[in-house]
Amino acid sequence: SPDIGSNKLSQSYAKQLGIGFAVIDKRRSAHNKSEVAYLVGDIESRHVLIIDDMIDTAGTISNAAKVAREKGALSVVVAATHGVLSGDAVKRLSSDDIDKVILSDTVKISKEKRFKKLTVVSSASIFAETINRIHTGESVSELFGEDHE
Repeated sequence: SPDIGSNKLSQSYAKQLGIGFAVIDKRRSAHNKSEVAYLVGDIESRHVLIIDDMIDTAGTISNAAKVAREKGALSVVVAATHGVLSGDAVKRLSSDDIDKVILSDTVKISKEKRFKKLTVVSSASIFAETINRIHTGESVSELFGEDHE
């Protein structure tokens, strides 16, 4: 988890995937600027997956990836639902600290913002299934697993 705010969601993912969990606490020193306060968890000699809901300037993500590498992570993959990618985001995500970035297509990513490490995945099927379940009266929450709140 790149910050305490996404802690609960990241713990749910870790449980579903059967993997370990670590959290990096950040402190905001100004708007769109964050600094890592501390890391809780052992990531030495491990492959790290950083999951967040949105990447705007990528400051939090790039700081988290840097700390992960400094603490001995073998690789760092970043995944987020919404890739706003403003300011220096592409430059930060292209750093040597990050091996791969996975974003959904909920925000259009222009050609200028696409880079070698970026993979964009379609969200069409999850939206289609959600709409179908709403119309048929089926559970939407089951799409996201029993632990999702």
